[in-house]
Amino acid sequence: MPEPFHHGGAVRFGPDGLLYATVGDGSATTDPSVERSGGAASLAAWRGKIVRVDLQPTAGRAPAYAVPADNPFASGTTATGQDALPEVWAYGFRNPWKLTFDPASGGVIVVDVGADRWEEVHRVQPGGDHGWPAREGRECVLLQDGGLLDPGCSDRAGVAPWVVYGHLAIDPDGGQAVVGGVVVRDPELPALAGRYVFGDFVSGRVWAYDPVADRRELLLAAEPGISAIDEGPAGEVLIVTLAGSVRRLIRGP
Repeated sequence: MPEPFHHGGAVRFGPDGLLYATVGDGSATTDPSVERSGGAASLAAWRGKIVRVDLQPTAGRAPAYAVPADNPFASGTTATGQDALPEVWAYGFRNPWKLTFDPASGGVIVVDVGADRWEEVHRVQPGGDHGWPAREGRECVLLQDGGLLDPGCSDRAGVAPWVVYGHLAIDPDGGQAVVGGVVVRDPELPALAGRYVFGDFVSGRVWAYDPVADRRELLLAAEPGISAIDEGPAGEVLIVTLAGSVRRLIRGP
């Protein structure tokens, strides 16, 4: 990690029994010399990735995991023959610090904290390039001199974000650091069933995203410092804050 920032850190077992872990790009600023040398776009580096491994014990195995045969780069190379870490499941993230699974499909949803302008929610595509550092949100990243960080950005195929919202300087109703998130299955919240609930660490806003209608709805403005949105054993939507509270999202009157 080049700097002590943005390390990712979500570690979850998926419905397939495999372990998923997120790794941030480890930088606080958009430095082209850092990003172009082993950054999130490089499949031969760990930074800016989601990795997927099998931890089922096998006698004499070293390391203590196996690479699933259906990992996109399990062979250690890409389709064009470039070197790739076989553990990599998806790439192109800045700080994918929260990850969850859609209980209906088993798909992976991850939030990725932006740099200067946009926050992102991704429905992850295995093997897909999710944009960073060439793109932030749906825009190509510009350097201070006005040039593109990646001159080939507009021609680069990639996975578009599921949800994008602006930083407060762009959108006063937005935020600064996205926090995920659960697909709602709480029987006490029937109007939100199947929607993805997420929030923002800085603004304290909490939204629900309807993937069918492609619509984001503000649910409430909670206190700043939301650090996690997760679910309880019966599907309860729980909002955790740095102030030390764990609160349940309930239906209003």
